[in-house]
Amino acid sequence: GVVRNMNISHHDAEEILQDVFVKVWRKLEDFDYQPDRGRFRYWLCTIAKNMVINFIQMMLRWINSSLVNKVLSSLTERNITETELCILTC
Repeated sequence: GVVRNMNISHHDAEEILQDVFVKVWRKLEDFDYQPDRGRFRYWLCTIAKNMVINFIQMMLRWINSSLVNKVLSSLTERNITETELCILTC
């Protein structure tokens, strides 16, 4: 529920869920259950939420760098000078 409710594609949600289960499996022996601090479910949901946030941040970085590269490539193809580029970006 947590991963699928964060508005990402079905395929990406499945990939993230697999990563969540692997991470939980690896960290399970370190999990110290203390009922007064919360349920196992909350720990699991926190891991899932953080992995979705990391995924979204990674995608945003990829999109931004891809967009910058496209713009620079386009400007280079048009033979725009550094002065013109400075005027366009300022």
